[in-house]
Amino acid sequence: MGRAGQTVFKQFGYSEIGPLHKKRQLPNQDAFCHHAYPWGELIALSDGLGSHGLSQLGSQAACDAAHRLLEQWHQLPELSVTERLTLFHQNWLQNLAEQDITQCGCTILMVLRLENTLFWAQLGDGLSVLYRSDVDQPECLTANSELFSNQTDALKASFSPTQWQTGSFDVDVCRGFFLCSDGIADDLEQEQQTAFFKQLYTQYRPLTEQQIIADMEQWLQHWPVPGHSDDKTLVAMIVKETP
Repeated sequence: MGRAGQTVFKQFGYSEIGPLHKKRQLPNQDAFCHHAYPWGELIALSDGLGSHGLSQLGSQAACDAAHRLLEQWHQLPELSVTERLTLFHQNWLQNLAEQDITQCGCTILMVLRLENTLFWAQLGDGLSVLYRSDVDQPECLTANSELFSNQTDALKASFSPTQWQTGSFDVDVCRGFFLCSDGIADDLEQEQQTAFFKQLYTQYRPLTEQQIIADMEQWLQHWPVPGHSDDKTLVAMIVKETP
């Protein structure tokens, strides 16, 4: 907890380029960011579509757009969910104004905190996991894409609010929030997900950000699933231990 009882999070993230992209000398198509201010904070992750030639630009633009949205929400806290998503999409398009937008498709997973509210939004693949303070197991917020279609929803020129998944939560109910790209998510069986993220929370809560990143680098560089090829990225925020 922070001053006046305010919940304080530590943020961390790491991205490892996939073996296939490394072999072909292609860029990492994942991007992530995290930012913290006295009034709010953000974690975000984006995975560029493999079929798009400029998707690494799209994913970086998406993280930058999420950062800009946090500032906009701070300036206009009354913004509705749809208005926030609309602004985010406009930010993304502006960031890519000089690019061929049809080659910049990407997913986006983001958690924004403004004062005591956490806003979560996801478009496309990946996994968003909330660990609430009043339950013993982390909760996967992401809907099972297999229930819908094999088509990956992604950022594109047109805005489709119905494709988004969103949620709002009180900061005080959150022990931690984890976002990961499908390079990690697709290799976790559904029954493994809870244990995986609970272990990360338990292991990382007492560590410094530098210690966490060093550990993440080790296991992401030595991913144990045979034949894995995709980029792998995880970004998270967990409540800091009280000294």
